[in-house]
Amino acid sequence: METIEFGIQVLQLIDQTRLAGCEVGAKLNETIEALLPELVRKTQGESTTSLQPADYKVLIARQVIDLEQTLKELNLQRGDYIFLLRLPTAKTKLRLYAEPAQPGADFVIEKSSALIGRADPEQGIEPEVDLTNLLKGRRSVSRRQAELREKDGKWQIMLCKDAKGIMFLGDTRLEPERPYALESGAAISFGSLDAPDLRLYIKYL
Repeated sequence: METIEFGIQVLQLIDQTRLAGCEVGAKLNETIEALLPELVRKTQGESTTSLQPADYKVLIARQVIDLEQTLKELNLQRGDYIFLLRLPTAKTKLRLYAEPAQPGADFVIEKSSALIGRADPEQGIEPEVDLTNLLKGRRSVSRRQAELREKDGKWQIMLCKDAKGIMFLGDTRLEPERPYALESGAAISFGSLDAPDLRLYIKYL
């Protein structure tokens, strides 16, 4: 069976491990799932019991890659590298939830950054706060609507540059590319303030 040799490098480390014998017809997510625990064990020497492939972003030429692609479709050459970027764990977890509760409207962010928006598998967009089903049929949220970022235990939200939907934090309308501090108990509204399509509340964990 045709195979291809390629390297995987964890960006936060100096060390690197080369892995061979990966079938070119295998989907990238299946390949990463099989190889990631052994890779991290070799390079970091840490327990992999809680390790999940979803904890990593996969990049080639600094672009996030659709994990449904196969190695053959990526057209990798011998010696090319797939980059794995593991986002730092947040000092303070963030919960976004609807009140009253709605199915699928409860998100816990454990990494130091997250995307709010709509999923688009064809473009490899899988937001941590996925509003696809919550705002189904509405256009009040973009694929890349807003970013959440944590620094020193405090969270901020920033509307993306090309976001089309309207968002409010409390009674303040968000302006693109301007960070706003998030406080526990605050509310994020989508669409309008008086009759929002969706309202999510913030809680620090």
